[in-house]
Amino acid sequence: PDIPTLPAEIKGRMSIVIDDMGEDLRLAQGLAETGLKLTFAVWPASSEKDRIRELAHRHGLDLMVHLPMQPLGYPDMDPGPGALFVTMTPQEIETTIKWNLDQIPEAVGVNNHMGSLFTADLQGMTSALTAISRRGLFFLDSRTIGKSSGHAAALATRTPFYSRDVFIDNEKNIAYIIGQLRKAEAMARRRGSAIAIGHPHPETLAALRQWNMNKGADILVVSITGLPPETP
Repeated sequence: PDIPTLPAEIKGRMSIVIDDMGEDLRLAQGLAETGLKLTFAVWPASSEKDRIRELAHRHGLDLMVHLPMQPLGYPDMDPGPGALFVTMTPQEIETTIKWNLDQIPEAVGVNNHMGSLFTADLQGMTSALTAISRRGLFFLDSRTIGKSSGHAAALATRTPFYSRDVFIDNEKNIAYIIGQLRKAEAMARRRGSAIAIGHPHPETLAALRQWNMNKGADILVVSITGLPPETP
C-alpha cells in the first residue's frame, strides 16, 4: 500500500481487525457504525457473509478472508468448513484457498482462523502463501502459536506480511478490553504502528465505543492497508 506521511501531531497508526465476522449481522452493524476504520475478517462459509460484504462496502471498511486452519486441538477443536490441514498436498491447499477467496472477492488480505498446528508447518504455509500472493493479497498472522512459520513463508514467497500484536478480548470484560486497546495504543506510539485483533462480542463493541471517545489524539486508527507490511 501507498502509506501517506503522518502529520506531526500523530505519533502512531493502529489497526483493529475484527475476526469471526459473518454470523451476527446486528453486531456487525454496530461495529461498522463506531466511526472507527475497522477491518472485518470474514469466515468464507458464514451464513451472513454477503450482507457483511455489503455492510463493509457501505462504510468503506477493508475486508479480509478469515481462513480456517488446523489447530493443535483437532478434532476436538473444529476449524470449520474450508479449512487447511497439514496432511493436504500443495494442490489441495491451492484448491481450498481458491474456494475460500472466491467467497469474498473484495478481500484485500487473509488471516488465519485457529491454525496453531497449520501455521507452524513451513511446507504447508509456503504452499498457502504461494496461492495467496498469486491473488495479490497479503497475509496477517494472527499468531495463535509462538512458533508460527508465517514470516518465513512470507519471505520465501514474497508475500506482504503483517502480524498481530495484541488480542483485545481474550476476556469478555469491557474494562479489560479497554486496557488492551490502551496497550495497543502505547505500542503504536513506541513503534509507529500496532495491530489489534478482537471478535464480534457485545463487550467488544461496548469497549470500542467507550475507548473511541477517549483514545489518544496522537493515535490514528487506520484500515489494515493503512499500515506498512513487515515484509517483503
